[in-house]
Amino acid sequence: MKKTLIVLGAVAIVMLMVSGATAVSYTNSKPVMDIVDKVDAYKDRLETTGWIEDLMAFINHLITFIIELFTSLPIGLIKAAINVIFAVILGPLVLIVGIIVGIADNVLRLIKEFVTAVISIIQAIVEFIIGLFNPDTTTA
Repeated sequence: MKKTLIVLGAVAIVMLMVSGATAVSYTNSKPVMDIVDKVDAYKDRLETTGWIEDLMAFINHLITFIIELFTSLPIGLIKAAINVIFAVILGPLVLIVGIIVGIADNVLRLIKEFVTAVISIIQAIVEFIIGLFNPDTTTA
């Protein structure tokens, strides 16, 4: 019950973070959309000229795009994006690792019980055989 509540709480927090990060106002998204339009226009131009020069120019523009993107975004939006990335990637990853550890623990426990049962059966068989050949002696 406790684990279920923790998982439901984690899912709710992730959903709140995602909904908060995706609700970007027009003022904050306009500079980014302008940069994306520049990159799209440049990409269209790349398709009509030589590929090596264009590839080098594209890499240069991509670096410029990344720099402009991070300098034009408000710090709060960057923090929200990083939080969403951590929540979306690390949250489920922690849950998956926890599930795997739980499964591994259960498998190890089953193996231990199986080995203990096999040892007990072997001891009982050995005691039975000793009892057949030596009916006068008792085993502890």
